[in-house]
Amino acid sequence: MKSYYQDIKTRMAKYGRKPDTCKILPAVMPFVGETEIIAQEKQAFHNELVHPMAGLLTMSNHLGVDLSQYSLDQSVEKVEAQDYQKLLAVVQRLSLDKTITLRDLGKIYGRSLAVPQLVGTPIQIADKLEALFHEQAGDGFVISPAYLPGSFDEFVDLVIPELQKHGLFRKEYTGNTLRDSLGLN
Repeated sequence: MKSYYQDIKTRMAKYGRKPDTCKILPAVMPFVGETEIIAQEKQAFHNELVHPMAGLLTMSNHLGVDLSQYSLDQSVEKVEAQDYQKLLAVVQRLSLDKTITLRDLGKIYGRSLAVPQLVGTPIQIADKLEALFHEQAGDGFVISPAYLPGSFDEFVDLVIPELQKHGLFRKEYTGNTLRDSLGLN
Protein backbone atom coordinates (compact mmCIF):
# COMPACT_ATOMS: atom_id res chain seq x y z
CA MET A 1 0.00 0.00 0.00
CA LYS A 2 2.79 2.40 0.90
CA SER A 3 4.68 1.94 -2.37
CA TYR A 4 1.49 2.37 -4.41
CA TYR A 5 0.59 5.50 -2.43
CA GLN A 6 4.03 7.03 -2.96
CA ASP A 7 4.02 6.12 -6.66
CA ILE A 8 0.69 7.82 -7.33
CA LYS A 9 1.48 10.90 -5.24
CA THR A 10 4.85 11.28 -6.98
CA ARG A 11 3.23 11.01 -10.40
CA MET A 12 0.71 13.70 -9.46
CA ALA A 13 3.51 16.16 -8.70
CA LYS A 14 5.43 15.08 -11.81
CA TYR A 15 2.46 16.05 -13.98
CA GLY A 16 1.91 19.40 -12.30
CA ARG A 17 -0.97 18.39 -10.06
CA LYS A 18 -1.13 18.80 -6.32
CA PRO A 19 -0.71 15.35 -4.72
CA ASP A 20 -3.44 16.10 -2.16
CA THR A 21 -6.06 16.45 -4.92
CA CYS A 22 -5.95 12.69 -5.45
CA LYS A 23 -7.15 10.60 -2.53
CA ILE A 24 -5.79 7.08 -2.26
CA LEU A 25 -8.29 4.78 -0.52
CA PRO A 26 -7.00 1.19 -0.35
CA ALA A 27 -9.43 -1.53 0.67
CA VAL A 28 -9.06 -3.49 3.91
CA MET A 29 -11.14 -6.39 5.22
CA PRO A 30 -11.55 -6.14 9.00
CA PHE A 31 -12.42 -9.03 11.29
CA VAL A 32 -13.48 -7.38 14.54
CA GLY A 33 -14.00 -9.26 17.76
CA GLU A 34 -14.58 -8.43 21.41
CA THR A 35 -11.26 -10.24 21.96
CA GLU A 36 -8.39 -10.96 19.59
CA ILE A 37 -9.17 -14.68 19.77
CA ILE A 38 -12.78 -14.10 18.68
CA ALA A 39 -11.56 -11.99 15.75
CA GLN A 40 -9.08 -14.70 14.76
CA GLU A 41 -11.83 -17.33 14.93
CA LYS A 42 -14.04 -15.20 12.65
CA GLN A 43 -11.21 -14.87 10.16
CA ALA A 44 -10.38 -18.59 10.26
CA PHE A 45 -14.04 -19.54 9.79
CA HIS A 46 -14.42 -17.12 6.86
CA ASN A 47 -11.21 -18.22 5.16
CA GLU A 48 -12.00 -21.92 5.55
CA LEU A 49 -15.33 -21.50 3.75
CA VAL A 50 -13.68 -20.35 0.53
CA HIS A 51 -13.73 -22.88 -2.29
CA PRO A 52 -10.59 -22.65 -4.46
CA MET A 53 -12.64 -22.49 -7.67
CA ALA A 54 -14.33 -19.30 -6.46
CA GLY A 55 -10.95 -17.60 -6.18
CA LEU A 56 -9.64 -19.02 -9.46
CA LEU A 57 -12.76 -17.99 -11.39
CA THR A 58 -12.49 -14.46 -10.06
CA MET A 59 -8.74 -14.40 -10.74
CA SER A 60 -9.37 -15.71 -14.28
CA ASN A 61 -11.69 -12.79 -14.92
CA HIS A 62 -9.29 -10.26 -13.41
CA LEU A 63 -6.29 -11.56 -15.38
CA GLY A 64 -8.00 -12.53 -18.61
CA VAL A 65 -6.58 -16.04 -18.24
CA ASP A 66 -8.64 -19.26 -18.43
CA LEU A 67 -7.45 -21.16 -15.36
CA SER A 68 -10.22 -23.77 -15.63
CA GLN A 69 -8.09 -25.75 -18.08
CA TYR A 70 -5.61 -26.60 -15.33
CA SER A 71 -5.88 -29.10 -12.49
CA LEU A 72 -6.36 -27.60 -9.03
CA ASP A 73 -3.40 -29.68 -7.84
CA GLN A 74 -1.08 -28.35 -10.54
CA SER A 75 1.80 -26.19 -9.38
CA VAL A 76 1.55 -22.57 -10.44
CA GLU A 77 5.01 -23.02 -11.99
CA LYS A 78 3.53 -25.54 -14.47
CA VAL A 79 1.00 -23.10 -15.93
CA GLU A 80 1.68 -22.26 -19.60
CA ALA A 81 4.20 -19.50 -20.19
CA GLN A 82 1.81 -16.80 -21.40
CA ASP A 83 -0.58 -17.42 -18.50
CA TYR A 84 2.23 -17.87 -15.98
CA GLN A 85 3.55 -14.34 -16.44
CA LYS A 86 0.19 -12.88 -15.44
CA LEU A 87 -0.15 -15.30 -12.53
CA LEU A 88 3.40 -14.67 -11.35
CA ALA A 89 2.62 -11.06 -10.41
CA VAL A 90 -0.33 -12.23 -8.30
CA VAL A 91 1.70 -15.03 -6.70
CA GLN A 92 4.49 -12.62 -5.83
CA ARG A 93 2.00 -10.37 -4.03
CA LEU A 94 0.24 -13.19 -2.20
CA SER A 95 2.97 -15.74 -1.50
CA LEU A 96 6.72 -16.04 -1.73
CA ASP A 97 6.29 -19.73 -2.62
CA LYS A 98 6.18 -20.15 -6.41
CA THR A 99 5.52 -23.88 -5.96
CA ILE A 100 2.02 -23.43 -4.52
CA THR A 101 -0.79 -25.18 -6.33
CA LEU A 102 -3.66 -23.52 -8.13
CA ARG A 103 -5.89 -24.88 -5.31
CA ASP A 104 -3.81 -22.95 -2.76
CA LEU A 105 -3.76 -19.83 -4.90
CA GLY A 106 -7.53 -20.04 -5.47
CA LYS A 107 -8.19 -20.26 -1.73
CA ILE A 108 -5.82 -17.37 -0.97
CA TYR A 109 -7.29 -15.14 -3.69
CA GLY A 110 -10.86 -16.13 -2.89
CA ARG A 111 -10.53 -15.12 0.75
CA SER A 112 -10.29 -11.43 0.03
CA LEU A 113 -9.21 -10.79 -3.59
CA ALA A 114 -5.80 -9.76 -2.22
CA VAL A 115 -7.38 -7.16 0.07
CA PRO A 116 -5.41 -7.12 3.35
CA GLN A 117 -7.29 -8.70 6.24
CA LEU A 118 -7.04 -6.82 9.54
CA VAL A 119 -7.81 -8.94 12.58
CA GLY A 120 -8.29 -7.86 16.18
CA THR A 121 -10.27 -5.98 18.77
CA PRO A 122 -11.79 -2.61 17.89
CA ILE A 123 -8.79 -0.87 19.47
CA GLN A 124 -6.32 -3.06 17.56
CA ILE A 125 -8.09 -2.48 14.24
CA ALA A 126 -8.20 1.29 14.86
CA ASP A 127 -4.49 1.25 15.79
CA LYS A 128 -3.62 -0.66 12.60
CA LEU A 129 -5.60 1.78 10.46
CA GLU A 130 -4.01 4.73 12.22
CA ALA A 131 -0.54 3.30 11.65
CA LEU A 132 -1.26 2.73 7.95
CA PHE A 133 -2.60 6.27 7.67
CA HIS A 134 0.45 7.82 9.35
CA GLU A 135 2.80 5.62 7.30
CA GLN A 136 1.18 7.11 4.18
CA ALA A 137 -0.40 3.89 2.96
CA GLY A 138 -3.69 5.67 2.31
CA ASP A 139 -5.63 8.88 2.79
CA GLY A 140 -8.50 6.78 4.11
CA PHE A 141 -9.74 3.25 3.60
CA VAL A 142 -12.51 1.38 1.83
CA ILE A 143 -13.98 -1.18 4.19
CA SER A 144 -14.54 -4.44 2.36
CA PRO A 145 -16.97 -6.67 4.23
CA ALA A 146 -15.93 -10.24 4.95
CA TYR A 147 -19.56 -11.24 5.40
CA LEU A 148 -23.00 -9.74 5.18
CA PRO A 149 -24.97 -8.88 7.15
CA GLY A 150 -22.88 -7.81 10.10
CA SER A 151 -19.45 -6.63 8.95
CA PHE A 152 -20.39 -3.01 8.40
CA ASP A 153 -22.43 -2.82 11.60
CA GLU A 154 -19.55 -4.24 13.65
CA PHE A 155 -17.11 -1.80 12.08
CA VAL A 156 -19.36 1.22 12.60
CA ASP A 157 -20.42 0.26 16.13
CA LEU A 158 -17.02 -0.90 17.40
CA VAL A 159 -14.16 0.57 15.36
CA ILE A 160 -15.48 4.01 14.35
CA PRO A 161 -15.75 5.18 18.00
CA GLU A 162 -12.08 4.23 18.48
CA LEU A 163 -11.07 6.12 15.35
CA GLN A 164 -13.06 9.11 16.62
CA LYS A 165 -11.17 8.96 19.94
CA HIS A 166 -7.93 9.15 17.91
CA GLY A 167 -9.27 12.15 15.99
CA LEU A 168 -9.19 10.18 12.72
CA PHE A 169 -12.88 10.04 11.94
CA ARG A 170 -15.45 12.80 11.94
CA LYS A 171 -18.19 12.93 14.53
CA GLU A 172 -20.55 14.72 12.17
CA TYR A 173 -20.74 15.53 8.47
CA THR A 174 -20.11 19.15 7.56
CA GLY A 175 -20.97 18.97 3.87
CA ASN A 176 -23.85 17.80 1.76
CA THR A 177 -21.95 15.85 -0.90
CA LEU A 178 -19.33 13.09 -1.00
CA ARG A 179 -16.84 15.63 -2.41
CA ASP A 180 -17.49 17.87 0.60
CA SER A 181 -17.08 14.95 3.00
CA LEU A 182 -13.78 13.95 1.39
CA GLY A 183 -12.52 17.54 1.44
CA LEU A 184 -12.28 17.74 -2.34
CA ASN A 185 -13.96 21.14 -2.81
